Amino acid sequence: MRSDFDLSDEGGTGPSPRLLLFRLCLKIVLFCIFMTTGLSKLLSGFDIHFLEFQKYGWPVWGLYSVGAIEVFGAVCILIPNTSLFASSIFSLVLFGATFTHIFSLELLRALLTGVLFSSTTWLTLNDQGSIAIELELDKNFSPETFEEVEDSKIKREKSA
Repeated sequence: MRSDFDLSDEGGTGPSPRLLLFRLCLKIVLFCIFMTTGLSKLLSGFDIHFLEFQKYGWPVWGLYSVGAIEVFGAVCILIPNTSLFASSIFSLVLFGATFTHIFSLELLRALLTGVLFSSTTWLTLNDQGSIAIELELDKNFSPETFEEVEDSKIKREKSA
């Protein structure tokens, strides 16, 4: 019996619609987070980000490099053929950010970046080559197939 949190496919033929929707939502959340943080690094000039990078001992050019990587990755995360690459980049950036916050004894920030790191790593490991436009499912998908899956699901629930 499947739980409501089970995201696997019933027939083993590919990702379930729930998993695809979850991936898409995660990508949209990551897009919003990284576009915001990246643009704030690139457009803010020498304010809080500059002071933070200085405090951590990172060079000033690192501020602009990380900002550019975050904006580039945010755009790539929404493009089907590049989302795997983008989630890999985010995992590396967040790995560095998490350890920077740990070594600076900023444990709440380390926890936040750690959760984001875990999310992007999960996305990287579970985004099998990035499926073309997430909701397309696969080339053989048809409304009849969806109805068959739903009918078999209802029959199983009635028999249980």
